[in-house]
Formats: sequence, C-alpha cells, structure tokens
Amino acid sequence: MINPDVAPTPSKRGTILRVGLTVVVCLVAVLAITSSNMMKSGATPPPPLPVPNAFDDFVRAGGLVTNPVPNDGKLKGAKPDDLRAWVTANAEALKIARTVLNNPSRVPLIYSQDFTKSMNRVGLCRQLGRVLTAEGELALAEGRNADAARSFLDVVRLGPSLGRGGLLIDGLVGVAVESIGLDGLGRCRAGLGADDLHAAIKALREVDAGRDTFTEVRNNETYWSEHTFPFYQRFMLKVSGAGKKLLEPAFASGSTAFQRVESSNRNLVVEMAAQLYAIDHKAEPMLDSDLVPAYLPEMPINPSTGGRFTVVK
Repeated sequence: MINPDVAPTPSKRGTILRVGLTVVVCLVAVLAITSSNMMKSGATPPPPLPVPNAFDDFVRAGGLVTNPVPNDGKLKGAKPDDLRAWVTANAEALKIARTVLNNPSRVPLIYSQDFTKSMNRVGLCRQLGRVLTAEGELALAEGRNADAARSFLDVVRLGPSLGRGGLLIDGLVGVAVESIGLDGLGRCRAGLGADDLHAAIKALREVDAGRDTFTEVRNNETYWSEHTFPFYQRFMLKVSGAGKKLLEPAFASGSTAFQRVESSNRNLVVEMAAQLYAIDHKAEPMLDSDLVPAYLPEMPINPSTGGRFTVVK
C-alpha cells in the first residue's frame, strides 16, 4: 500500500515526468495529424502548363501597350481619331495577340503571398483586352460592322484564355474582358450578314464550352491556398471563421459574375440564330423548333433559371 505522506524519489519523479511528456507529445501529434487531415480539401492540382503557353505571349503583348487609353478608358464613347491613333500605336501588341489567340493558354499559378507579380500580370492582360476593344469600337464607329464583329469576337475569345487555370482574380478579369466583347458584338450584330452570323454563333459556342467553370476556379483557389499559406495560418483562419467571412462573399460575387457572362453569351447566340432565321424566312421565329436543329443543335440552358432559353414570347 502506498503511503501518501512519503514523497516520490527523484528517480520516480523523473519517470513520471518522462511519461507525462510522452503523453503530451503523443496528444499533440495526434491533434496535428487530425487537424491536418481535417484541413485537406481534396482540391486537385492544376494540369501541366501547355508548351508553348499563349498566356505568356498575352502578358508580353500587354506589356507593349502604350498609354494613355483614349477617353480615360471609356472606349465606347471615345473619339474615332483617338481610337485610331491608339490602335495604330499598338499594332505590334495586336499582332502578337492574334498570332497566339487560338493556341492553348493557362495561367501559371504563383505560390507566394506577395501578390505584386500576379497583380502586374492582371493589369497587362486588361490592357491587351482594351486595345482589342478599341479596334472594335473604331470599326463600329466607321460603319464597318463585319470588321467590328471580328474584333469583338477576338475580345470574347481572349477573355477565357486570360482566366483559364488561374485564381479568382484571373477568372474575374477573363469574365470582364469577355463581357466587354459580348457587349460590342451585340451592338454590331444588326449589320451582319448570314456568313458573319454563322461564324459568330460557332465561335461563341466554342468559347462557352471552353471556359473554366466556377467550380474549377474554386478548386484552383483552394489548391493554391493549401500550397501557399502555412498550416498554422490556415488552421487559425478555419477555427476562427475569419477565412469563411473573407472568402465566401468573394466567391458568391464571382459565381454571379460567371453566371452572368454565361447567360450573356448564350442569349446572344439565340438572338443571332433568330436573326439568321429572319434573314432566311423574312419573319421572326415564333417557336423554338424554328431554330432547332436548323440553326442551333439545341436551345442553350439559361444558367440563371436552369431552364432553356426560348424564343416563345
């Protein structure tokens, strides 16, 4: 029987201390492993970058763009002479962009908490989009609708190429550029002939099919975060809820932006198909079957409602 009044010997105290430390270490290890497993999101790594990568050429072309942008960047209302001068001054940037516009493009992820290089890249990509847009606005102002449509289609094509494989900020820049191109294309479509409308519909459907989904963007963002921020930072953000408060509003806004550009693209496709029908039949389409399958393989899905677009009034 142990006498409580008898103090443990030094050797016993050492043994107790060692056992206690061992237990603590084991508990910490178990907690770390458990927490680490809890923090794993299952995000998949991005695929290998294409070689050559057109994105590198887009950034290089954007770096050649001269300032200032006409009309403080409000290209839709800029004077034709100002647009012409700016487009002419940036002919080399336009040439580079068009040379690789249909080539594989993917944003190289930069695993760093220093966003300087990433934000510089974003700015250059936006500048390139502005020059292509200026070319379209100039053609539209001069009444060259077919040329304007080709320029605006290039803007539409450029958008997804600037965001593919990237983070949320890259995706949003791509969506913004594509939206500008869709707006310009919608403003010049009334003056297009059947051949140009067929080409535009084909190009728009290809862009829509090749654009990164918002789910892919979230995956990229999550994978990048897990390989950029130390475990303890991610753990504290998760436990405190601060990470969710910071990211969820941005993700919600991003999801809406992606949904909006998808809807704009598909709605324009339907409008152009209806315009083709009117050219051929001298009347407006009244039923979806007027367009399918003669002008479209099927009516596209409206991402806002989950149903399909329709021409039925």
